[in-house]
Amino acid sequence: MGVPRTIGIILQNALIQAETEGENKKISIKDINVGLRYAKKMYMQQFQGAVKKKIIPGFYMDMWNSILGKALSEKERTKKEKRPASHFMIDPMRAKYLEVLCENFIVHLLEESRTSKYGGKYFLYAIDYEICRENDITYAEVKDEFTAARFIYDSVLSKFDCYFVKEAIKSYRCPKCNSIYQENEVAKMRVKRCFECDEKLEEIIHRDVPMTKGNYTEAEVKILGMIGSLNEDEAMSAVEISEAVGCSRQKVSNWCSKVLYKKGLINIIKKNGKNYYFDYEEESNYPMKNDADIIVEEI
Repeated sequence: MGVPRTIGIILQNALIQAETEGENKKISIKDINVGLRYAKKMYMQQFQGAVKKKIIPGFYMDMWNSILGKALSEKERTKKEKRPASHFMIDPMRAKYLEVLCENFIVHLLEESRTSKYGGKYFLYAIDYEICRENDITYAEVKDEFTAARFIYDSVLSKFDCYFVKEAIKSYRCPKCNSIYQENEVAKMRVKRCFECDEKLEEIIHRDVPMTKGNYTEAEVKILGMIGSLNEDEAMSAVEISEAVGCSRQKVSNWCSKVLYKKGLINIIKKNGKNYYFDYEEESNYPMKNDADIIVEEI
């Protein structure tokens, strides 16, 4: 489910695009870009659908938007030329924050010991190349373009500490600059204020993030995420979903029909003897059926 499969998806769709313009046409850069767009769209659909179905906590979407927003602001620092803003670094202690974004190929871990000009060792990441192209972010090619202090994104990720640092009893966030303070840093202050901008601090309540019941594997998260992004007109077959996710058709068919449909998490419509899967909505024209009516596809 990693790099080799993604390259295969890109080349497959590039070839399909090339063949639409002539049987003997060679794959061009333009065709490769079509393949890149397809792969990015597919992975983003899976991520967004999984957030929608609450099997990936919603704060991951907020985290991604914060990272992208920071990259866009760095890109626009100067109007004379577009400077690279595709890469960023974080403290190793926050590496686990980005595991879900890496699993969904939105960002990519490139190096675990990159030295910054600012000093110190950091984990180096890159925003997905196609996302950079889509947002007109210049992709960095040499280390001097991403090792400056401004590309250390710990200030961006620090506001999500409360979701990961469970041993802390209490902490506080500045609503203006998003600085995080542990309780012992401001315990003696009657009115707790930010040391940088003097704004009154807000208490962060540490809590477990509610998720959909079930201990899902990575493949299952991607299956439900893919289906969760589809309406009835976009419904996909087990074969199409298995190709998008990278698992067997049998896995998709059995898990969707025997588990997800019965739990009311997805809906199924039958066309030409095949099941097609899409998201379950309250106003759906296909209300949930009894167990005896569950659609089981022939394998």
